[in-house]
Amino acid sequence: AAAAATGFYDAADDARAARANAALTRDTRFAYQVHQLARLHRGHGGGPVFLLRFDQAPQGPAGADGRPLGAYHGCELWYAFGTLDAAPFPVDAGDRRVSEALMAALVAFARTADPNYAGGPAWPPYWYGQIPRKAMIFGDGAPGGQGHSARELDNLAVLDWLATHYSQRRT
Repeated sequence: AAAAATGFYDAADDARAARANAALTRDTRFAYQVHQLARLHRGHGGGPVFLLRFDQAPQGPAGADGRPLGAYHGCELWYAFGTLDAAPFPVDAGDRRVSEALMAALVAFARTADPNYAGGPAWPPYWYGQIPRKAMIFGDGAPGGQGHSARELDNLAVLDWLATHYSQRRT
């Protein structure tokens, strides 16, 4: 399993190994569980599932190694609740654009169980087992400059591998 898993992550030097470690942590601690919850929800007759990934990296803080933390767990809360002015990091127009888009989608979802809203890009339901499986990626680097766009997750292959690996271990 370790040999197969290493094929998904580039750890050719220290910098890439640090990024690979962060991606492995994201995939095994967060993304895999969400991926499986979406599969189980749809598989048991639940309504549409809309996946999002928050990629907006605040400007600072740095980790213990001095490298920026990136889009760390919990940083999305400043954006989701519109509290960027109280955030412990500098905020720019891109951060505000991402926050506005995220808040609009969350409000639409709370009202209608669908995160699509007027003026936003189409957010298709995530259908496990169908290709393409698109999620909404929130981050200022999103195409079109809107702060978010729907696209396939770049880690789908590893998420599918993890699902197979874990299901084989249970049998």
